[in-house]
Amino acid sequence: MATTKINTREEIIRKGAQLIHAQGYKATGLQQILDVVGIPKGSFYFYFKSKDDFGCAVVDHFTLTIGEIFISHLGDVSVTPLERLNKLLDYYELAFRKSGATLGCPIGNLSLELADANEELRKPASRC
Repeated sequence: MATTKINTREEIIRKGAQLIHAQGYKATGLQQILDVVGIPKGSFYFYFKSKDDFGCAVVDHFTLTIGEIFISHLGDVSVTPLERLNKLLDYYELAFRKSGATLGCPIGNLSLELADANEELRKPASRC
């Protein structure tokens, strides 16, 4: 049962993060997240105290995801440091091309959007 709770929470974070990355934090409503995940509103509040609490989890998700990308590319000791850096840059170039260069950096986007509007979300975003 605990695994189901963790999986549902992670699914809310993952799908909500995709929406926020595409359209911004303020433009992403709770109902939209609930519809994409397929859960009722009460279930959201079982996992998160508020949208801002959820937003902090999304910042942590983005931080972990970006960190994993960097580690996987820059930690490959089988190639030279320059090749590692080039592989990382190639990865991001491909990602930007796939998105039509419309998504940008999720942490950068959130930082710009919420810098002076939301103290609760500014703090975790500034750790990145």
